[in-house]
Amino acid sequence: MQVLNTPNTLKTQVNTSNLNVVDKLGFMLAEKAHLDAQVEVLKDEVKNQGEGKHLGQYYKASVSLSQRPYINYEAILQELNITLDPEIIAKHTKTSASLACRVTSL
Repeated sequence: MQVLNTPNTLKTQVNTSNLNVVDKLGFMLAEKAHLDAQVEVLKDEVKNQGEGKHLGQYYKASVSLSQRPYINYEAILQELNITLDPEIIAKHTKTSASLACRVTSL
């Protein structure tokens, strides 16, 4: 049984074993979203303890700070007053296929 949170904040018990695959997926994603939100809160609590290793009874966590540089090539080209031919950009642009499945509540 799953608890369905409806838009008007009523909670309804639903037997998910009889549902079709789309509804099962929707319930699981809703549960995952709820857990993900809790995970982020706990991660923030660990981060607030500062850098280093943090031990629990069963797990350990490590907090580290890293900085990744990002170069804005478009801004550099503008500053140098360089305009690239769209054919050159197209020549060096790679495209990959991505198949997505998005699920939302009704």
